[in-house]
Amino acid sequence: MTKFAVAADVWLQSLDTMVADGRQSPGTVETYRRQLRNHVLPAIGEVRLGELTTPLVDRFLGSLRARISPATAKSAKSVISGVMSLAVRLGAVAHNPVREVDRNVSPTSAAGRG
Repeated sequence: MTKFAVAADVWLQSLDTMVADGRQSPGTVETYRRQLRNHVLPAIGEVRLGELTTPLVDRFLGSLRARISPATAKSAKSVISGVMSLAVRLGAVAHNPVREVDRNVSPTSAAGRG
């Protein structure tokens, strides 16, 4: 029943702890925070974790790639995956739907990746 935005807050708190411990770059966390604020939360923040499916994430990232840039879509994919990975570890969902998202979200296509 938890919404993505709530899980994203918990994820950001965990990243802030990692920054304080010197295990994460403050610049990286700021980039993730900006992606959440500008792109991810407006689109999927109110979606319940159990309703966040691979097709939904795929459509969102494809749209973001076309409207903004491949680099923005790749960064947003990392953010969504991070939030959902934490949700899996905490038992809120059984699997991370981002794992099956189209690999062509990245600015460099799947070419060259074994």
